Amino acid sequence: MLSFSRKTDYGLVALTRLAEAHASGGEPISARQIAGEFHGMPLPLLMNVLKDLQRAGIVTSTRGSRGGYVLAQP
Repeated sequence: MLSFSRKTDYGLVALTRLAEAHASGGEPISARQIAGEFHGMPLPLLMNVLKDLQRAGIVTSTRGSRGGYVLAQP
């Protein structure tokens, strides 16, 4: 049986949500919004996962009130 760590699981959930957003227009999504859609996902841990994904070049982030995360490549 294949099992993932909690960080890997949250990363896959976040990437799936960002891919859905990209397919429907590409608007940035905040970490708070992703954590709110999936109950039980702690925001601080998700933010660390998204930072790791940004450092790896998988996602990009934009600061500000309309900011958030988007996939770096389609």
